[in-house]
Parts: sequence; structure tokens; C-alpha cells
Amino acid sequence: MNYRIEEMKAFSVVGFKEQVNTQRAYEDVPRLWMEAQEKGIFEKLWNYREQDHPIRGILGVCADGDYGRNEHFDYIMSVVSKDTPQEPIIQRHFPAATWAVFELEGDPSGIAEMWKRL
Repeated sequence: MNYRIEEMKAFSVVGFKEQVNTQRAYEDVPRLWMEAQEKGIFEKLWNYREQDHPIRGILGVCADGDYGRNEHFDYIMSVVSKDTPQEPIIQRHFPAATWAVFELEGDPSGIAEMWKRL
């Protein structure tokens, strides 16, 4: 599993948000990636991306789950961007912080395995 620790300045992401049941996340998140590929979501997001930012690519952001204490959390398939999107795309801001960045290449089914390893 490739990962790195990075200090990041404040940044924003734009993306598509789905609510995920915490108990079903291992099944639902890979399904969301497969559906996004079929619906052309990656291409739509790619047009918003900030090309020079150190975080590149499509991100899967887990938010508002109170660290696993809620029955649901928001999963935001997104890219780093300075642009203000139009609905249904949302924008989310993050303050400067230290981040653990995990990289995954290949089939979306690998997401569940990565989470289990974490």
C-alpha cells in the first residue's frame, strides 16, 4: 500500500456526494466508483481539477461520519479545485493540516481491501 504523510496548506475539493451506510461501506464505496466510471463522472470532475496542486487525481473523501460513530457518512468523489461548481457538484473546504495520503491504482474493488488493511 503506497502512502505518504504531507503537510498541506488549506485547499478545496469539488465533487459528487453520496451518503453511505457505515455497515455497508465495503460494498457500497467500490460500487460508487464503478457507477461513476459508467456515468462519466471522472471526466466531469477532471475538468474542475487544479493541475498544479500536490494532490492529483480523483479523491474519495469520507466526511461527517464522526469517525465511525454514525450510521452514515458522506462519501465525496472529488478533485482538488479552486473553481466554484454548479449543482449537483458540491464544494468542501479543508484547513491547513497534516494528511496521510493513500494511493490506489487499478480496479475499485481494491478500495475495500485497502480500508481493511488500514
